[in-house]
Order: sequence, then C-alpha cells, then structure tokens
Amino acid sequence: MNFNRELFLENVRKIHLTDSEEMVAYDAIPDTDVRKRLSEIIELDKTLISYKGKTLSNLATHKETFNRALDNVCSNVVGNTMFKLLLVKVSRARKIHLVNYDEDGSLFSPKDYAVKINLSLYDPGGVGIPSRQYYYIKEDGTLGTKLKSLNGSIFHEFCHGLHDVSRTTADKTRDGTIWFNKEELRTITCFNHDPICDHVFDLCQSITNGTPFHPRYSHNGWPSRKECDLLKGITESQKFMDGWREYMIA
Repeated sequence: MNFNRELFLENVRKIHLTDSEEMVAYDAIPDTDVRKRLSEIIELDKTLISYKGKTLSNLATHKETFNRALDNVCSNVVGNTMFKLLLVKVSRARKIHLVNYDEDGSLFSPKDYAVKINLSLYDPGGVGIPSRQYYYIKEDGTLGTKLKSLNGSIFHEFCHGLHDVSRTTADKTRDGTIWFNKEELRTITCFNHDPICDHVFDLCQSITNGTPFHPRYSHNGWPSRKECDLLKGITESQKFMDGWREYMIA
C-alpha cells in the first residue's frame, strides 16, 4: 500500500490556494525548509494570558517535547504541507502560541490565538494514556479503540488553526451528531474532499510505519458516548469515513 502524494498535493492546491499571491509564496517554500521555519509562525517561549486569566508558559521540558512532536508531524507529508500552508497564511506579526495547559483535552483557541495541549495526558513517547482513547470501526462493523497521540493532537489543533486563519472554518454549532459539529467532521475526515485532515495524516503515518490504519470514528468519543449510540450513526457516517481511500494506492 502506498500514499497517493500527487493527488494529495493536487487537491491541497485546489482547496487551500485560491489566491495567486499565496500560490507563489507556497511554491517558493521548499518542503525541506518547513520545519526549520516554524519558529516564524509558532511561539513556544512567550507567556500566554488565557481567557480565564491563568498564566500559561512552557518550561524547558515542555518545549523539548513540543519540538520533538513538531519534528514528527513535519516528517509526515500531510503535516508538513499543513504547516507549509500556515507559513503562507499566518501573519509574522501574530504567531500562534503552542502551550502546555492543565485542563482537559486539547484545543485551538482563536481568542488566545493558541494551540493548547495538556501534556500530562501523554506518556514520554507521545502516546495517550489509557484513559484517552478514540473509537474506530472494525471490518466486522463493531467498534474498537485506539490510544490518541501527541503528534495527532498537535496536527488536529493546528488544522483548526489553518481553517481559522484561512477564514474557512466550518459551522461550529453543536448539531447532536456523533461528530459534534461540522468543523470537527471536516478536521477529522475528508469532508468536502479536504485532504488536510486526521484521516489522511493517520493514513500516511500508517503506511510509513507499516501499521494497520484505523480511521477515527466520531468526535464524541470514548468513554463519553455509549457504543450502541455510536453504532447507530455508522451508516450515515460511511460517506465521510471512506474519503481517505482515494489517497491510497494498492
């Protein structure tokens, strides 16, 4: 199994580069330069005053962990391309903060212009602790679980950031589906054929590592939703769940 890099990059251009100036700027950045240039748009050092009034700042160990994760995300063509788009679209006058914080989960905060990650939810290797899992659909139609990863969480939140800076954020109104809202659906799946998403990032990672690919199913995940409720949504969700297949070459 191989990754269809040519189709991936073609669709990225169609969806994310509609402005001629952005196209020129994007083409001027060598893929090999993306990781080296992330300090132009990502801030790891300055203290962040959050909307709740807490002071958030990274210790040296936090910055080391984040830098290792950024290395890993950029080693994946999907992650590297996402950051290449952000290098074109993010203003150097206002960098995106990447900070450790002590609340549940992770998020991109437009108000703070920050990706907030609770590093205590991952082991030293970046694997989510056992209480942090995602559902996926097995071949027999039942649900399985997989541990989240720091690399995946950072990719996911910066993907929200890409939508925000591009002003293409999908509807965030909670809609009662297993996906929570259309923005989460877009960020996780190939909704509207956008290849910058969790499924394609994870597919590329699985091909590289030679490991089974288990596309995440739902945003309202384990253990907050009963399996029986999630199973009811599989048929309706299948049109979103299979989008990654066009980027796979047997």
